[in-house]
Amino acid sequence: MAQSDLSYVFGFEEALGYSVGRLVRDKDGISAALVLAEVAALEKARGSSLRARLAQLYQRHGLWVSVQRSITRAGLEGAREIQEAMDRVSNQPPRSVQGAPVTAVSDYRTGGEHRPRWLGNTSLVELALGERGRVLVRPSGTEPKLKIYVDLRQALAAGSDVWPAERELQREARSLAEAVVQELGFS
Repeated sequence: MAQSDLSYVFGFEEALGYSVGRLVRDKDGISAALVLAEVAALEKARGSSLRARLAQLYQRHGLWVSVQRSITRAGLEGAREIQEAMDRVSNQPPRSVQGAPVTAVSDYRTGGEHRPRWLGNTSLVELALGERGRVLVRPSGTEPKLKIYVDLRQALAAGSDVWPAERELQREARSLAEAVVQELGFS
């Protein structure tokens, strides 16, 4: 597929905001709010709501949750601890996290020649949990923190109530994040 055949639809970063469409090429909460308001108006006109639409999307594509856990370590000693944790998770990754098997480890600090050219080396280690999800470990770029992100997916049975399932999956993701904190030697 040629670059011109690609179309940008939507992008986001957890800490900064959302980028919608081609007009705003940076993460912009204002454009995202306008699009969300438009979707809300559309759902209201249909006699529905954003919450009902999200439930439909969960039923169709599966339930997805993301949680983030930060560990603050200030000073030179803290920077050393964060670097050691990054090395440890890459060089001696856990075989499983709370019973969820780690199916692959990707250290994005090296091996950039094997990834798309737009995805260069960056301080990030990914623990793949198969079809279940992933754990991302990286230092903050602006604060003395190590950040752990857990993204989990769960298929839903037709007609099931998504909100209790969402709460349970978020609880599981938080628990996995805490297990990684312990695995890395932080408490």
